[in-house]
Amino acid sequence: MEYVLIVIIFWCFIKAMLEDVRWQRVHRYLWWISGAAGLGLLFLHWEVFLAVAGDLLFFAMAQFLLFSKLYGRADCHAFQVCSMVLGAYGGSLKTYLYHMLFTIVVLGLVQIFRRNVDKKGDFKEPVALMPYLMPVFFLMLTGLVTMNR
Repeated sequence: MEYVLIVIIFWCFIKAMLEDVRWQRVHRYLWWISGAAGLGLLFLHWEVFLAVAGDLLFFAMAQFLLFSKLYGRADCHAFQVCSMVLGAYGGSLKTYLYHMLFTIVVLGLVQIFRRNVDKKGDFKEPVALMPYLMPVFFLMLTGLVTMNR
């Protein structure tokens, strides 16, 4: 069952990434499906879920109250689903914040290299975040899974 949930989450993420790149909009149903799968993954790892529930709640509040002003709501949903999966494999609030930080740093460095940043530090052209979020998430998840074996 665990692998089925992971496949569902990754399918939703790949579809969301393609939509984000193409239209810079992501259908909400992808976050409902991947969020339900992430919650199912947490329930499969019940002991871990109880340990990280407070971190997940705090991170969710920070995403929607603070960070939704920095990037879009779809990106907030994506970070939330990532935090559920990372939490199921032993990640903590620090892990979720590092995921955000590394994603933003990679995005910023790539956009500076592509000369898509103006003098005020804003992007000249809008940029999809999902293509940067996914590889960082995958690397962090791989690291957590191998560390916890």
